[in-house]
Amino acid sequence: MRLRNLGLAAATASVLLLSRTASAQAQGALYQGGFDLQQFQPSAAGDRFFGNPDAYVMGMGKLHVGVLANYALKPLKLRDRLTDQDKGFITSTQLYAHINASFALANRVLVNVDVPIAALQSGDSGGLIDTNKVEGGKIGDVRGTLRFNLVGQFKDPIAVALQGDLWFPTGDEKNLT
Repeated sequence: MRLRNLGLAAATASVLLLSRTASAQAQGALYQGGFDLQQFQPSAAGDRFFGNPDAYVMGMGKLHVGVLANYALKPLKLRDRLTDQDKGFITSTQLYAHINASFALANRVLVNVDVPIAALQSGDSGGLIDTNKVEGGKIGDVRGTLRFNLVGQFKDPIAVALQGDLWFPTGDEKNLT
């Protein structure tokens, strides 16, 4: 019976994951404004891995706070498609700090807030596109996360959780945050 429940939970999680990916692709095709150049989204503070969310929730009333940084060299450049030459770097260096806090509301429910800050960001378009010089010290899009642990505990070989992320548009379009 338990194996059947685990299979059902895994199938449900797979369907939800696939529908979320398709929805994100459809929304991206309609979006015409600026974008967030930062691609790294850290997992909740207190998770065992810093880049992959954990299914386990660390017990009611637990608060975890963390600061994580990541650096990118030349993440966005302009290139002439006809001559195949670089025309400038819109962003030549980028250092982000993520202030991350999570709180377990119940034994299986976690709330997380991630505030990304472009601590150092430099570059310009070389006058080829209508943007100001990209600069650091700007806050990015704040992300809120709600996670429900469905199956599994800390040392179980299989654990399944349902997680939803919501981004708040607090970034600056001209600085790609």
